[in-house]
Amino acid sequence: MRKTFKRYLIAVPPPVLVIHLKRFQQISKANPYAMAFSSGFKKLDDYVSFPEYLDLAPFLAPRKEDFGLGKKGKKAKEHESDGRCMYRLYAVVVHIGNMLGGHYIAYTALPPASPLAHQSSHGSSSSSSTSETTPKPPATEPDAARTDGSSHHKKHTRQWAYISDQVVRLTTLEEVLKAKAYICMYERI
Repeated sequence: MRKTFKRYLIAVPPPVLVIHLKRFQQISKANPYAMAFSSGFKKLDDYVSFPEYLDLAPFLAPRKEDFGLGKKGKKAKEHESDGRCMYRLYAVVVHIGNMLGGHYIAYTALPPASPLAHQSSHGSSSSSSTSETTPKPPATEPDAARTDGSSHHKKHTRQWAYISDQVVRLTTLEEVLKAKAYICMYERI
């Protein structure tokens, strides 16, 4: 008997990629539909690493044009000229709790000219929910760039926000990347 493999490939990369991580495991061998939802499952709380930048090219289905099929003269724009299909992380959702209940928090990248980022840079925040002990992200110039080995994508450092029911505060990318993500949202760049 031969080993078989199953894989899923993406035909058309979306403008926004949402990755939903499975955070539960069935622990009961009984019929899962005959019991209460929470009693046959447990929450998986393991850390799963996720990158700020994600190249989706290895997960794209081959294009018909690559095999001489499809409409002639039309060039597909799904892959960039260097063979990459790049995405950048812009939001993360985290669930704190168990299968019976809990709380969701979110991290989101702030737009370059966000009012929250503007307030923190002047040191005078009028928001009562912003903590005085909030770690300040490193100050960066908007045009400062780092590279990831590709000259096509410049990495601009941006500010992040932690968002909960009663607290909204600035945070760092390092804190975001250490979170136990439930949902990761990427935007195509």
